[in-house]
Amino acid sequence: MFRYFGKSRGVFAAGLVLTAALAVTMGVRRAQGPVWIAVITVLLALALGTALSVLVANLIATGCEQSIQETLHMDLDPEGFIQAYAPAAARMKPGSAARCAAAANLAEAHCAAGRWQQALSTLEEPGPGLPPARTAALRALVLRCRCRYLLWGQQPAEARRVLDELKALLQEQTAENPGLAVNLRPQVRLYGVWAAILEGHPADAAGLEEQMRRLPTKLDKLDTCWMLRLNSRLTGDTEAEQRFTALLASEGGQLACARVARGETV
Repeated sequence: MFRYFGKSRGVFAAGLVLTAALAVTMGVRRAQGPVWIAVITVLLALALGTALSVLVANLIATGCEQSIQETLHMDLDPEGFIQAYAPAAARMKPGSAARCAAAANLAEAHCAAGRWQQALSTLEEPGPGLPPARTAALRALVLRCRCRYLLWGQQPAEARRVLDELKALLQEQTAENPGLAVNLRPQVRLYGVWAAILEGHPADAAGLEEQMRRLPTKLDKLDTCWMLRLNSRLTGDTEAEQRFTALLASEGGQLACARVARGETV
């Protein structure tokens, strides 16, 4: 993982330099004794130093990724996230689990910035050779994202097609990976409600608002707030529409939905 972020690569390189210096120093100190002891000492120093460098660099990389993720999920700044994260994603091996997940992260940011079609084209499928359970989880991630972007693009028919595909996958994985279905089914239900609103069928606003309060992430909450805004417009509830528009404008940061709510050009 350390290869993906400049800071962690720098830490790894520094660790290798220190390891080499330590190995040389220990080799010189053992030079007067048996050669085999000096060789073993140097090899052990190199192995331990390299392992420690990898460990520290990976910890730094994890911190870098978490910090960048906060740009999108906490600061609600999709453009800042893309600028920071795109170089790391480009270094990942195509078809790998890391690359598939990273592409989904970038796609989320493009959608949050109002570019739902670019978000769709940014998604990548998991490659061959991955464990079946991992492939299924990544495939479910891609389908969930694709459905969400189509809903933001006001394409309910296409979104329902993808949603049906996701439901079938979760049904297939019920026995092998029950946690996957448990984690995604709430979003499946939510996206079904979103599609229905876009098709002109009003939702239970009180239930939807209660669900918004219980959702764990800001992006999910703001998705639901946008749905409530659409639902209020559909039912002619002007007061509720104004309330949800104001909530989006004040809480949505630089997300496209918030900028629309504030009357800005997206």
